[in-house]
Amino acid sequence: MDDSYAEGNESFTFYVEQSNAATLGSPAAATITITDNETVNGTNPIDTASFFVRQHYLDFLNRQPDQAGLDFWVGNFTPCGTDPQCIEVRRINVSAAFFLSIEFQQTGYLVERIYKSSYGDATGTSTFPATHQLPCR
Repeated sequence: MDDSYAEGNESFTFYVEQSNAATLGSPAAATITITDNETVNGTNPIDTASFFVRQHYLDFLNRQPDQAGLDFWVGNFTPCGTDPQCIEVRRINVSAAFFLSIEFQQTGYLVERIYKSSYGDATGTSTFPATHQLPCR
């Protein structure tokens, strides 16, 4: 995500070591630089309703927001004006709504359920897609 902090360029070096199954050519290392495009520090973008909501779409639903959805969720913050307590409550409510949304529960959250089932750390009764007992491993 693009931010508003002038933090300077960041670099790291990627090394490729010899493999048993292949012969590597040269060079065996590359330095990657992430160029910072900010020149001065600005306000934190997460403090703006539109950025906060857009980030929820990306994090929870793995997609860009549709305009109607973005307008709806951003509109939840409008009645607060600059009241920090109201904004905090609205942020919590919006986050909870994304977590509980059908789209997240049936897509992104499904990955977590698959991991729990596959790796055996879930026991008990599941109700998805129908009631059944999770195996004990």
